[in-house]
Amino acid sequence: MTPELQMIVGLVIGTASLIYMLLKTKLHVFLALIITAFITGLVGGMEPGLVITAVQTGFGNTLGSLGILITLGVMLGKILEISGATDSIANFLIDLMGEGREHIALMVTGFIAALAIFAIPAYVMLFPIAQNIAVKKQIPLTKLGVSLAAGLFLSHNFVPPASAPIGAAGIFDANLVNVMLWGTILSLIMMVFFAFYAEYLGKRYNDIPDAETEFLDKASGKVLPSILASITPIGVPVILIVSNIVLQLAGLTGPVMTILGFAGDPMVAVGIGILVALVILTRDMTRETVQEAFNEGVRAGVNILLMVGAGGALGHVVNESGAGHFIAQTLAETAIPPILLPFIISTLLRIIQGSGSVAMVTAASISAPILAQLGIDPVLGTIAVGGGSVFFSYFNDSYFWVVNNSFDRRNVKEQIITWSIPSTVTWFITLIYLLILSQFI
Repeated sequence: MTPELQMIVGLVIGTASLIYMLLKTKLHVFLALIITAFITGLVGGMEPGLVITAVQTGFGNTLGSLGILITLGVMLGKILEISGATDSIANFLIDLMGEGREHIALMVTGFIAALAIFAIPAYVMLFPIAQNIAVKKQIPLTKLGVSLAAGLFLSHNFVPPASAPIGAAGIFDANLVNVMLWGTILSLIMMVFFAFYAEYLGKRYNDIPDAETEFLDKASGKVLPSILASITPIGVPVILIVSNIVLQLAGLTGPVMTILGFAGDPMVAVGIGILVALVILTRDMTRETVQEAFNEGVRAGVNILLMVGAGGALGHVVNESGAGHFIAQTLAETAIPPILLPFIISTLLRIIQGSGSVAMVTAASISAPILAQLGIDPVLGTIAVGGGSVFFSYFNDSYFWVVNNSFDRRNVKEQIITWSIPSTVTWFITLIYLLILSQFI
């Protein structure tokens, strides 16, 4: 057996083992993902010591980049919740969009937020708003939560200045304004689909929270903070992060730019958001109340952190084994239509290692030189890798677990219906959109 074939066999056996463990055993998802990482690496021909190192590195790198953000996100979300800020925002969104369009309001909110904040911490931070609307308006929580997840998901994958699209656009040397334009148009088309799908899920699960549930507005009977005070702790991080991205693109330098660049780092910006929330939202709260809120937020985030880290460990083992690179390089040597090359490479990378961002950047790196030689518009290439990166979100995708865990959805079939199927439909819509758009640009 050649080393390349052994890599593929290791990946197939590892993936099959993961599915079996999740469907048939009592193992926690964290353990199943870690075991899968070891199976994939060992069967794929990696030295045992290298597998151990890859698991540790993947887990550490993933939590190093997302762990603090997720923790800060859940802490900020908890302060927004106990202060009544989420209820104030919910009321504003309902009034803005009108009765019956609450899920659309959440989708738009998510779309804007993910332009600056990673989708996972943004979802954790904003989900209490969906919970409060669900209680107040007696709307299925799944309908609202999936709508919020969809808005975050779309801008995170298709519209700069979100990190993955702007990274792919940079590799392709694409015009950012055009990427934003065509990515936003594509996202609006997707929103129509998600609006109908969220309605379907709401009817299927009908998980309307009881008025006595833990989601009930904790500020009931109190004067809610103003909408300006409520959105400021969210708006400040968004403004700081977007400003940092704009300054970097403009190439400005100097001491002031250095300070703004530091404040615009996502981790620092969300931390500043927490400080702002403490100043303007907790003035009437005791120290013990605020501290307990922080503790509750951290406890709620532990499960997410474990799964995100384990998913990163699995993805790193796949990358270190060489399976992803081998498959992508093999595909690049075929005679398929050039515009489908980045789309297919990104799709395969998404399947085998789970991270949409990794799939986008890797597929862009492999296919950009080829598309440049063929004269293909780099904007198309950027959209193509974004489209491939959303295919069938499942067990090795951190966002899959974050979304499903927010509804405490543990049945695998229901998890797939909730998020894997709609993510795949967006993949197919992107394919059609890409083929049509390629006829005009």
